[in-house]
Amino acid sequence: MKSPHEPTVFVSHRDDDDVEESFRAAVRSLLGADFSSRLALGSLVASVQGDAKYELIAREETAPRAGEMDLHLTGDQIEGHSANAAAFGNFVRQIAESVKIITRERMGKTRFINDLLIEPGPGSVRAIFRSPDPVPPGAIAGAKDDPFWSDPNQQSLALHHVALLLANAEPTAEDTGVVDALVESLPPKARPKLIGAVKSIVKQDWLIDGEFRQRGLGIEPISLSGAGAKRLRSALEVRERTKQEWITTGHFDGHHRSRGLSWFVPDGGEREMTVVVPTAELTAAVANLSTESAPRVKATFSVISTHGPGEGDAGTRSFILEAVTEEPEGTVPLDLG
Repeated sequence: MKSPHEPTVFVSHRDDDDVEESFRAAVRSLLGADFSSRLALGSLVASVQGDAKYELIAREETAPRAGEMDLHLTGDQIEGHSANAAAFGNFVRQIAESVKIITRERMGKTRFINDLLIEPGPGSVRAIFRSPDPVPPGAIAGAKDDPFWSDPNQQSLALHHVALLLANAEPTAEDTGVVDALVESLPPKARPKLIGAVKSIVKQDWLIDGEFRQRGLGIEPISLSGAGAKRLRSALEVRERTKQEWITTGHFDGHHRSRGLSWFVPDGGEREMTVVVPTAELTAAVANLSTESAPRVKATFSVISTHGPGEGDAGTRSFILEAVTEEPEGTVPLDLG
């Protein structure tokens, strides 16, 4: 009889998607705390060493339940395992403050416990920002009636937002308008804190590599050069942004959960648009609508037009998804805005 913790054998004649899902299910089934589960999980993960696709899947499925942002700092100002204490301390403090403010403002609280964690990691100068362990909805009795409390789940979302800003700031990014949409969807009070953190990066000429990871969300690589840091600072400092509602019909042509992005094609459109998906609820809705059948949808967007330092005369336009519903085929195309 096969042991309940014996690693699953994956056969090559099965459909790739089926094999991938079976592997994910096998990893999830072994995430228990008992020794035999950990031993079997180690054997299963070892069996895919050398296969980049399945190594990544294993990392995604064994990622921590709470969000983590792992950053590795390099550059001429890094000496061995040392960085300028004042600059590094300011960077850590401003990131922590921005996560607190994003969480507090989105929840409509006036006060909030700042219990974001920081721990060192192996490497020259490496810092891991970690949200406290998540809690089930409603698990903190009376917490939502208390103006002074901590919600680890919301902190993970806020930390993810900061990670997305760092990951999308490079001038060579796939869609240069994404960073403007991410900035626009920040609570205004968080921007000065992030500007302070980015100024430390620019002043010290740090290069940052790393990732954001969270179970169920995936792994998002982060790479920020000096040019990317300067661009992010400019985006955070821009004051000349206009926001307009746009309601249209079309279909989704894919999404990237860990990046908080989707791709939308309006009815009659010749090219897809990169769209920021700002909430977990909208991410779930987009995932259900980004299927091979490409169902027609009605979507409401905030269109952000940016004119500021470094943007030139033309400026940029970016899109934030605000609402989406499936639209029956045969209805008249919409383009309201």
